[in-house]
Amino acid sequence: DVAAGFTIDRALSAPYLSLAQRADTLRLGYRTGARTSLALGVARTDEEGALGQDSAGAILEGRYDVNERASVKLQLGELSERGSFFGGSPGGAFGVDNARTVAAGVAGNLRLGERFTLIGSYSEGLTRVDDTEHSVVHDFSRLRSQAYGIGLLGRDLARAGDRFGVA
Repeated sequence: DVAAGFTIDRALSAPYLSLAQRADTLRLGYRTGARTSLALGVARTDEEGALGQDSAGAILEGRYDVNERASVKLQLGELSERGSFFGGSPGGAFGVDNARTVAAGVAGNLRLGERFTLIGSYSEGLTRVDDTEHSVVHDFSRLRSQAYGIGLLGRDLARAGDRFGVA
């Protein structure tokens, strides 16, 4: 398996689902062939307090293992947020009633030898915002967003079982 299995890999490969600090998540995967697989992931955040985030998201991901060292993923996702958008604080001067983002992206990783893996992703999203009367900003048009990242992950560098990453 080519998957890096490190926290920043998950955040980079599904950026619209990793906006909250804490979330309840579920991922179901199915290997459809020797080199292909499908996965469905969902995330739900419902934090308490005045600054707590309230969001739900889902992602459908198809993966193709190019060879034993490289894989590429195509993704389609949706994020629904109440009170804020793009993981911002709810309420206040820039609060909104709700926001819905639909995003498509590509992610991949390449193993560079035994100890290092290069990861990267690019996603584009389109967001529809319903503003609130108490907000400073009104009459939103559709918002277009981009998320991209690159990282280098290392393992077994100082001692067996350790992991290190820079993104």
